[in-house]
This record gives sequence, C-alpha cells and structure tokens, in this order.
Amino acid sequence: MTSHKQKILYIITKGNWGGAQRYVFDLATHLPKKQFEPVVAMGAGTTLSERLTQAGIRTIHLAKLFENRKVQPGASDFGAFFEILHLLKTERPDIIHLNSSRASLLGALASRIVSASTFFPHLLNAKRYPLNVSRLIFTAHGWPFKEPRSAFVRILIWLASYLTAFLAHRVIVLSQGDYELAGKMPGISKKLSLLYNGVEATEGLSRTDARARLTLPMETFVIGTIAELNRNKGISTLIEALTLLPKEVHLCLIGDGEDRQKLQTLAHFRGVADRIQFAGTIAHADAYLRAFDLFVLPSLKEGLPYTVLEAGIQGLPVVASGISGIRDIISTPLVGVLVVPRGPQKLAEAIHTLFVQKDLRETLGTALKERVEKLFSFERMLQETVTLYKSLSTI
Repeated sequence: MTSHKQKILYIITKGNWGGAQRYVFDLATHLPKKQFEPVVAMGAGTTLSERLTQAGIRTIHLAKLFENRKVQPGASDFGAFFEILHLLKTERPDIIHLNSSRASLLGALASRIVSASTFFPHLLNAKRYPLNVSRLIFTAHGWPFKEPRSAFVRILIWLASYLTAFLAHRVIVLSQGDYELAGKMPGISKKLSLLYNGVEATEGLSRTDARARLTLPMETFVIGTIAELNRNKGISTLIEALTLLPKEVHLCLIGDGEDRQKLQTLAHFRGVADRIQFAGTIAHADAYLRAFDLFVLPSLKEGLPYTVLEAGIQGLPVVASGISGIRDIISTPLVGVLVVPRGPQKLAEAIHTLFVQKDLRETLGTALKERVEKLFSFERMLQETVTLYKSLSTI
C-alpha cells in the first residue's frame, strides 16, 4: 500500500525568470518525489514554464493573471480570481504555496472560499467537485509596501499584504528585516518562519570563456549585475555612478525588463552608452559571473537576492544596497560593501575603492564565499521547507 503524496500547488503571478520564479523552480524540482506531487500555476511569461516542463513538472497557465494593467490594460482581478477559484476546485491540492503579491492575495481569498464551500454549495458546485481543505503557505519575496510609492498607495498595499498573511496558515519571510515587519502585523507573529534562500555550488564558465561569450574585452575592468530591469533594482543609480568612474570601468547588465529602453536612453544621455553592455536575458546567467571583476546590486527592495548568493559562491566581491535581505548576506564589512540606495556618489566611491584595490577584492570575495557556503546552502533551504510542509498536515 503506497502512502498518499501531498500535492503542492505553487501559484505565482509571472512566468518569466526572477528571484521568486527561481525559488518556485528550485523547490518544485527538488521535492522528494515519493512524498510530494508539485504543480505550478502562473500568469504571463514562458521561461518558468519551459524550464519546469523540461524538468518533468506539470504547469498550468492562468491566462487572466497579469502583474498589472500596464502589461494588459483589459486585465481584471475578478477574472483572475475566478480562474484561480476554478483551479483550486479541479486540482484539490493539499497545500497551496503562494508567491508574489497579486497571485497570493487572489489565491488566499479563493482558497478560503473553497474551504468554506459548505456555505456556498451552489456557487462552487460542490456536488460536481468534491472539495478538500487546503493548507495555505505564503512566501513574501520582500514586502511590496516597502517600494517607493505614495503614502496612500503604500497603505493600500500594506492592507493587501496583511490580508494575505492573515488568511495564510504559514508565512515564510526571507530576511530578518521582513520578519520584524511581519511580526508587527496583528495576529501574524505565530505564523512566521524565517527561511533563507539557498544555492548550490556550480562550476560556471571560466573568466575567459564567459567574457568571450558576452563579447567583453579581456583587459577591461567589468562591473556587472544580473537583474530584471525594473525600478526596484536601482539600475539608473548604477548608470549614474558609472559616469563618476574612470573610463576603464565598464558595466555589463544581464537581464531584461520594462525599463530597458528608459535605461538605454539614460546611458546615451549621460554619455556612457559605449561603456555599457545590455546583454539581455541569458539562460543560466549565473554561469557567466566570472566575467565580472565586481558584482553590484543597487536595489531599492529585495527579498533575499539569489544573485548575491550566486556571486558569493563564485568568490566575487560584492557592492550592494544596505537594505533588508542583502544585509542578511553581507552582514559585516568583512564580507562585502554596503551603500545607501539611490546614492550614485557613494556607490561610485565604493566601486572605485575596489577598482584600485585588487587585494581587497580577493579578500572580500573569499570571505563571502565562505559565508554563503556555511549559511545559505540549498540543502538547508529544501529541508526546512519540506519540514514546514509536513507540519501543515497536523493542523
């Protein structure tokens, strides 16, 4: 007699490739197959679906789920909500693991309505779809109310975040700062788990091969980053900082996003376009990290960035914003350099210091590598998450 597999339904807003998508992919593809059946539902974007399908994981496209109305002006939260509601009725998962703000709120509301289906038998057609009570996990990949918006909008986003956390049975946060913020929400503290992201060590390309494939000059000092090109990543600050650095310093940006054209225009306006390479989206971008002399992440908001962990595991020195999530990785000046976000002058000064001090670069890179290997292993992340899944069967 075989034991029952727990069906884990992951729901995420975008099907592109970023930190939250990497998180879902890593968990879904590494869960013990004898214990769990992972399924991933997502909105617009194809990269995540393609990679999951190649790995043998079933995916579901939510056609009405979009990140915002800029992507699809006719998008409706009501349409996406009923699409998720139907998904939960047909899939009947044991655990629903919610990721990203929009999908998480809609998923939490839909799940709670399905769980209360005895009060809505005609609406949910309970005779046709035998329903079960799913357990809800919500992973906050950086609280969205920390983003630079108007006070009124931030209040609305806080309320939406709080409602999602309140409806969930467990809330995973990825950094100490987000844990403290969530602990101040009424009725949430006992649901919280601080589970750091983790990475596996990979060989990657050599410096020579990586630079050749990226068409970067071998003799140039290259600062680089891997990021979705949106306002939260602070790339405009990095471009401004580049104008303050020697001409020998070049910048390579791996990634794409809604702000690409705006950033290219800024680079031309500031006279540094010839020193910046927009490499676009590259599959398995972490394999190219050794092309960089220095990794820079000037973000305004993060959960716990995989890219800093990946840079660390490759022994690269890192300059990054001193914000929640990044501070958990670069905890002291002995393992990396932190600067204030949206401060091009300070960012340029930090980069210049490492540009002229090769020994310091090597020291910081070695120290960060040791820290990541010790505290941010993928094995630990997976085991802690599996333990959390199992614990939900007892409540």
